[in-house]
Amino acid sequence: MRTAEERFIFYWDRRKEMNQFQKNILSVFEGQKWFRFGNSWRRKADGWELILDDHSENFIIIDPQGIEKEI
Repeated sequence: MRTAEERFIFYWDRRKEMNQFQKNILSVFEGQKWFRFGNSWRRKADGWELILDDHSENFIIIDPQGIEKEI
C-alpha cells in the first residue's frame, strides 16, 4: 500500500483528469504536512481537511462548514 504522500502525489500527477473543483481542493493542501489520526493520514489548510484512510485509495475532504465529500 502506498503512503499518504505517495497517494497525494499520484492524484496530483493525475490532476489533468480531474474537474476544476478537485484541482482547486488539491492545490489547497499542496505543501502541508501530514499528521496521523486513527487509521488515516490528514492534512489541514484554510479550514479544510484532507483525509486519506488506510483502507481506501480515495480522498475525503471536509470543508470549513463540516460537509464531507469523497473525491
